[in-house]
Amino acid sequence: MLTTYVADEGDKLYRRSLYTLWKRTLPPPSMSIFDAPNRDICEVRRQKTNTPLQALALQNDVQMLEAARVLAENTITDTKDAEQWVTKVFQRILVRNPKEEEKKVLEEYYTDALDKFLNDKENAEKLIAQGEYKRLDTDPAKTAALMLTAQVIYNLDETITKE
Repeated sequence: MLTTYVADEGDKLYRRSLYTLWKRTLPPPSMSIFDAPNRDICEVRRQKTNTPLQALALQNDVQMLEAARVLAENTITDTKDAEQWVTKVFQRILVRNPKEEEKKVLEEYYTDALDKFLNDKENAEKLIAQGEYKRLDTDPAKTAALMLTAQVIYNLDETITKE
């Protein structure tokens, strides 16, 4: 009865991410990857790690892809100056301004991704088709490139461990 999971749809889909089924001694795999404590004993302080499995989860989980897409679409819609997009995404995720070196690296990454998606609109469309949240009317290549840039920021050690 509790061995299969069926994702809800519509408004219930997003509510369900707040409620995760825990078996008595076995946390969900994605929570184990992010250092969820064992429920056998009380833990005052959780350990903090940053592993390749966390990066894989953040890069491939549909919920994370959808979050990156929605963030990219909202940034493109809210910020008319395209030169500010990478900075705005960085600020929204880390709640601080990027250092000059960080900004330069991320803007180069965005530009490279944009060049790739401008020449391959089909893959841009496939990438931004992730998730069920309503799509905004934005350019697929720009959205996909900014979405990948957001995922890079999601994978920073500072984002994962909040240090």
